Amino acid sequence: MAQKKRKVVKKPVKKVSSKKPVRKVKSRTALAKKPVEKKVTRSGLDIQRRINIAWKNLVLFLILFIISLVLYKASAAVFFLNFFGLFTVIFGFVSLAFLIALLIYLFYR
Repeated sequence: MAQKKRKVVKKPVKKVSSKKPVRKVKSRTALAKKPVEKKVTRSGLDIQRRINIAWKNLVLFLILFIISLVLYKASAAVFFLNFFGLFTVIFGFVSLAFLIALLIYLFYR
């Protein structure tokens, strides 16, 4: 008797890899079609809040400028002359920057 050959059916086997799955990147046109959400700001209240912040910082740095200028004039030691002179220049420029920012916000309103 002759033996019949059996047909062996191979099932597809998934290969396991250590690599992470790759995501498909959306094309630029698909990204460009998405609507861009804009923040809704209340410009009147926002500008007023910024003016208040600029005003408070301007007053603060003007006071620090005046104090350091008085201490610069009153000191006799070289170290304190240099120290308060440096602070006078720094506080003067910062207060000037806040003055410019305040004027910009006032004219913007």
